[in-house]
Amino acid sequence: MQPKCGSRFAAQSSAADHGLASVERDDKGKTYVTTGIASVAVMEIVFILRIFLVEWVTHHLEKAYLYSAQHHFDLNLIAPAFVLMAIAMVVVRIGGVVVKVKRASICW
Repeated sequence: MQPKCGSRFAAQSSAADHGLASVERDDKGKTYVTTGIASVAVMEIVFILRIFLVEWVTHHLEKAYLYSAQHHFDLNLIAPAFVLMAIAMVVVRIGGVVVKVKRASICW
C-alpha cells in the first residue's frame, strides 16, 4: 500500500525505511508494523556480542581487572551497564517504531 501524500520527502523516507521495518494499514485503519530478518539479525548480533563479552570477562578475570585498573573502570559497574544497555535497546526500538508509525500516519 502506497502513501496517499505526494510529498517527495515522504517518498524518499519511505523508501529508505523499508530496510528494517514497514508500516501498513488495513481498510479498518488498524496499523501493522512488520520487521524483516535484518531487524532480527541486528538485535541478535548485539545480544550475542554482549554474551561473549560477559563470558570473556568471566574467564579472563586478571586481564579484565588490569584493563579496568588502567582505564579507571570499576568492574562492579558491568552488571548495571548491561541492564541499562538492554533497557536502552528496547526504548530505542519502541521509539523508532512509534516514530515510524507517526510518520506513516501523516501520509495516509
